[in-house]
Amino acid sequence: MEFLQIILVLIFIVALWFCFIYYLRFMSKLTYKRIIKKIESDKLSDATIIRNYNNLKKWKDCKWVAILLYNIFYKEYIKVQNMMFDAYKEGMIKRNLPL
Repeated sequence: MEFLQIILVLIFIVALWFCFIYYLRFMSKLTYKRIIKKIESDKLSDATIIRNYNNLKKWKDCKWVAILLYNIFYKEYIKVQNMMFDAYKEGMIKRNLPL
């Protein structure tokens, strides 16, 4: 009986893990779309785009920050950072700002 309970708890934990991963992916896509809309509608100034681009360029591949913030989901954090970096990079290219 205890073996069955342990298996059920492990299945529940794995299910929660997958739900959290999909939640992170959903939120990252929403964030990416929101950034793209702000850049295209000129709600962000050039200085803000440059500052955010430089910050993301500096921290996008830092695995220690990813591990501290997202623990075992650090790869999702890196994907989110790369998506946001690409969004700001596209915005800088469209506005002819120096990379």
